[in-house]
Amino acid sequence: MSTHTKVSDLSFNDLGSRLCSQITERYGVDQRLASEMAWDLLELMAAIDSDLDALDRFYIS
Repeated sequence: MSTHTKVSDLSFNDLGSRLCSQITERYGVDQRLASEMAWDLLELMAAIDSDLDALDRFYIS
């Protein structure tokens, strides 16, 4: 795994679920589309070596 992506596989799944819920609540997007958006964002962030812990701490409340 990359140097910035510190989230374990189990937490990665939890992070995806929580991000999906956050997108649904904040933007009123239906669950299916929010899930797709959440996983696409996480895959993109992992691919560019982003700090997923920072996403968890500062974006997902």
